[in-house]
Order: sequence, then structure tokens, then C-alpha cells
Amino acid sequence: MKFSNRVYKTAQKYTYNITELSKMFDMSRDTVRRRLIAMDVKPKCVEKGTPVYILIDAAAAIINYENMINQKCW
Repeated sequence: MKFSNRVYKTAQKYTYNITELSKMFDMSRDTVRRRLIAMDVKPKCVEKGTPVYILIDAAAAIINYENMINQKCW
């Protein structure tokens, strides 16, 4: 098994909902939700009626969205 596969399998254990992600990135829930939708990130599953996202995928989308917007402005 490649190292990248091992890292991703471990990363799937770290799942967070939109409220937790918003606190982690110091953004509003609406902003986090909007970025996840814009970057087409799907929830891993639904726990107790709340969609949860894999941290590595959500973080990449939140950060890359900002980079994408900055590139379009210039």
C-alpha cells in the first residue's frame, strides 16, 4: 500500500460537521457551507441527522476556494 493511501485512510477518521468546521476556520457556518458547495465537497455520511465531512477534503476546499477567488479578481 502506498503512503498516500495510508494517510487518506487515516484522514477519513477525522470527520466534522459544518459548525465544527466553522469554529476551526473561524468563519461563519454560511461561509463554510457555501465554500463546500462551491467546491462540490460531499459529506462522508450523516450522523444524528447532520452531514459530516472528511477534514482533509473540507479543509482543502475551504482554502482552495479562497485561492480560486483571489485568482479570478486579478
